[in-house]
Amino acid sequence: MLETREYRPVAALDGAAPVKFKVTLQSLFVEFGQPYVKLSSALGHVRFERQPFGLQRLQAVRVTGGASGLWEVTLMQEDAAELQGVIDQAVKAAAGLA
Repeated sequence: MLETREYRPVAALDGAAPVKFKVTLQSLFVEFGQPYVKLSSALGHVRFERQPFGLQRLQAVRVTGGASGLWEVTLMQEDAAELQGVIDQAVKAAAGLA
């Protein structure tokens, strides 16, 4: 299983490349734009934390990964919910193979 999603972080500048998330049965790979950076985290270390963002108090979700919070991306609530659903599917699929 390999699912790829692209989302724009909440505070992304106009014209900035979206962040690419690749979900496998064991890991989440995150690819950031300029300069190009690729990081990963075991699915068990990915965290979703709701938090208001900005002066308008947008409903945003901070997504962090890595055993010590190695990387962090703030997404809109609906994007984070979709990503969390894909991760949940991967975890269930991996459990079915065990």
